[in-house]
Amino acid sequence: MAQNNADGFHDLFIGRKPELRLLSDALQESASGRPWVVAVSGEPGIGKTRFLEFFAATCRKKALVLHGRCSHREGAPPYYPWLQIVGSYAKNCEVKRLCEVLGTNAPIIAEVVSEIQTTLGELDPPVQLQDPSSERFRFNQSIAAFLRNAASLGPLLIVLDDIQWVDPASSELLCYLIHEIECAPITTVVSHRHFRGDRETLFRKVLAELARYSRFKRIELGGLGKDDVSEYLKKGAGKTPSPSLVGAVHRTTGGNPLFVRELARMLHQQGRIGVKRSKPLHMLGVPTTVQDLIHIWLDEFSADCREALAIAAVIGTEMGIDVLSICQEKPRAQVLASLEDALATKLLIEVPGRLGYYQFSHALMRQAILSDLPASRFSRLHGQVATQLEQYYSPNVADHSEQLVYHFRNAVGVLGIEKYLHFSEQAGERALSRHAFEYAENIFQQAIGTEPGAQSDEQRGGLLFGLARAKIAMNRREEAVEHLNDAFEHYARAGKVDRAVEVAQYPFVSSFRGVGESQLCRRALALIDQNSLDAGRLQCQLSLALAEEERNYVDAEAAFSTSLRIAREHGDIPLETRALLVGALIDRDQLRLEQSLKKSLHALPLCKKIADSPRIVAAHHIVQETYIAAGDFARGAVHAAEALRVAEQLQDRLWLVLAYASNQRYRMVEGDWVAARRLNDEGLRLDPSDPYLLVNRVRLEYETGNPDEGERYLSRYIDGLKKDAVRPWGARDLQHASVALVLPLISRITGDVEFLDLAESCAQSILAYPRYSPEWRYRAAACLGLIAVARDDSSAAEEHYRKLIEFVRNDTKPEFRFCRGSLTFVEMQLALIAHTAGEVDQAEIHFRSGLRECRISGHKPELAWLCHDFARFLLNRHHKEDSEEAIALLKEGLALANRFGMSPLKEKTAKLLEASSSYPSLPDRLTRREVEVLRLLATGKTNQEIASELFIADRTAANHVSNIFAKIKCGNRVEAAAYAHRHGLVEQ
Repeated sequence: MAQNNADGFHDLFIGRKPELRLLSDALQESASGRPWVVAVSGEPGIGKTRFLEFFAATCRKKALVLHGRCSHREGAPPYYPWLQIVGSYAKNCEVKRLCEVLGTNAPIIAEVVSEIQTTLGELDPPVQLQDPSSERFRFNQSIAAFLRNAASLGPLLIVLDDIQWVDPASSELLCYLIHEIECAPITTVVSHRHFRGDRETLFRKVLAELARYSRFKRIELGGLGKDDVSEYLKKGAGKTPSPSLVGAVHRTTGGNPLFVRELARMLHQQGRIGVKRSKPLHMLGVPTTVQDLIHIWLDEFSADCREALAIAAVIGTEMGIDVLSICQEKPRAQVLASLEDALATKLLIEVPGRLGYYQFSHALMRQAILSDLPASRFSRLHGQVATQLEQYYSPNVADHSEQLVYHFRNAVGVLGIEKYLHFSEQAGERALSRHAFEYAENIFQQAIGTEPGAQSDEQRGGLLFGLARAKIAMNRREEAVEHLNDAFEHYARAGKVDRAVEVAQYPFVSSFRGVGESQLCRRALALIDQNSLDAGRLQCQLSLALAEEERNYVDAEAAFSTSLRIAREHGDIPLETRALLVGALIDRDQLRLEQSLKKSLHALPLCKKIADSPRIVAAHHIVQETYIAAGDFARGAVHAAEALRVAEQLQDRLWLVLAYASNQRYRMVEGDWVAARRLNDEGLRLDPSDPYLLVNRVRLEYETGNPDEGERYLSRYIDGLKKDAVRPWGARDLQHASVALVLPLISRITGDVEFLDLAESCAQSILAYPRYSPEWRYRAAACLGLIAVARDDSSAAEEHYRKLIEFVRNDTKPEFRFCRGSLTFVEMQLALIAHTAGEVDQAEIHFRSGLRECRISGHKPELAWLCHDFARFLLNRHHKEDSEEAIALLKEGLALANRFGMSPLKEKTAKLLEASSSYPSLPDRLTRREVEVLRLLATGKTNQEIASELFIADRTAANHVSNIFAKIKCGNRVEAAAYAHRHGLVEQ
């Protein structure tokens, strides 16, 4: 090929001044603590990468630049652009500074980014978390902290190229980071082309998430103008092009910089630039597309060069010269010599900062080469590359499994399926260990679907087990059950009992859903020694599954006892602590609080002895839940705070959400709304749909007089209720329904009964389904009782009161005093329901008991409500001796409502206090409502007419009439009417 390298064209950058100014403004504002996200888009070849490279070069003195590029279908590992970003920082940073930036996150990031281990040496592995999604969250948190620390010495510019090819793990990390780097001097710039392909849905989801960021802007790159083309030709060739040539080039290329560059090189080689009179371009055989022009270059290369480029294209967009040499089975110098034409024309360029590494100057270059390869040759080349790379990467071949599985998959027709399946399992396992669950699912799914008959039982079992774990990690547990059972079956058939047991032991219990884990545990137990440690672990897993999935507490307790016995016989502390905590959960679910407390407090020092941080959090959490249910808030708050402290150290998302929710409860009990709101914000940031956090936030906002905010969070909670309601019973968890008890309490604050039907439906769905714990069933019954209170339905209130009394008083010493699902005392709920049911004496007992418990526990907001409700009860009873006590309670409640900013309650209490002096004394312990009914009865109205007049149910009106007859000792309506006239209860 004639050599006229035209190197000057490759590094030229022309135009784009407005776009550069927009980026510079974003960087400047980000440097002041207002980070920007910028998306640069345009068609292939429009110059996105060159534009960002030029911008990065101009601001390297002002900012630290970290660059990553997404890759498509080249066996690139998950997190590929982030591996480049973090890896390059680690390689180019002083060790002392790197340690400062990574801090305690070094082992977490090193699990994914091998350069950390290379630079810092061997690191202790991080604490393993039980929930895979929590491990991914912890990794994302660690990368966010790394970037914030890296930007502590000055602005940081992150450039992500070609996000149309972003992998799912990288996309989740990107979307997470843009919200986590708020206030940090970080500018994030992504580039993408207009794209349709297999990742289009994911790509559009990423763009939509970026666009939601408050400081986001788009830059759309178009073609170069005529003046830019003229300047480009002049500077690259060192000669002034004729206007006709400029116009022809601009017309042909549409100003596409890549096309302009390659066409300019061609014209320069032909000596056409600077010639005053030249033939028109169409007479020179000028191609009309970039691909055609690239093919012209390729046709002029030597056969050796084309062969080397074909193998390079099969390897990927980037390759090391040593790897290319190995794959071609030629000496390094000979390969370099064969690539001389490609390097001279800049079709291949050196990778900046990586000696001996080359890349195609544009993806279109590589695509043009691959498009020329017949399918048979394409497959043979992949086989050649796969075989050579497997030898080259030995003995650390597993570290390159993603690349190898790509090549072996494309070479199945040449090499067969065995190696492809082998590296698929390795690549999938590696992806799981790096929290790239979507990638793992895809790898396992593809391998499972390839010639099932060619797979051994052991091999297929491994693929199915990997697929199941990927789906569990993405919370698709119901889908995973079939894969786990199939994996177990294949392992058992292959005689791999240890692997079958491993499948059964894999923790995937999802509380409140029936996913079939107990059956799997039993199948595994049938294969092994019943007194072995494996049997103990399986019995522990079985115990939890029976309790949480099936609410079969009898068999769950038997499995727990067996597990605990085996643990103690073998002296296995980890199993003993796990068994004790499962036993504590079983007791707590059945409201055996003393037994739950005993087991969890026994487990806590054992967890600390073996430094089992995840179970230390679990133990503290169970202890605090037991204390709060018993109404012992002071002790519970200590354990809740400790659970949060350890969870924050672990960065375990699951336990963090639970810890934020529980600590928020204690702040609400104290009336510390500011701290409660902050903890709630932290929890909802991690899980925006958590029902416990949402209902407590609804309660908090309405309680403190913020109805608009309350309605916003209530809408989110209702959305979750509706989504769960459409699922089939086996897939429902009903956690949203379990806290619907808050809805009638909100109705009490607002007077709005709009959501009572929905709350009633939720409560009935729990009572109708046998798989729910006694605590949940109590919540459901209390919810129905409080709905009856809101509707003034005495008959329904009486029905639910009887059930609740039987529930609570089934022991001479009731332990369950406080309902953590509603943050109210059981006695308060019973008092309200008993009062509506007409059980006046019982209501007074409950009110007084509730007041006593409130004062002992220090729950001031609850005490304020109790003062109001008990005072209203006393005033409605219309006993002269009650008036003084009622007024004292109202004054106490008003002071508390004022102190804690409970404006709705403050208004209600003030009105009741003002009206208290006008409450008349009524005879025979009649209530105000009963007097209203008696007045209507005395005018001759039927029960139906009374119900219509007072907006109450027919049955409620009938109950009121019966209660009146009993109190005034009369036998019929005529006697009742006479009584009303005699006592002046009817207006004359």
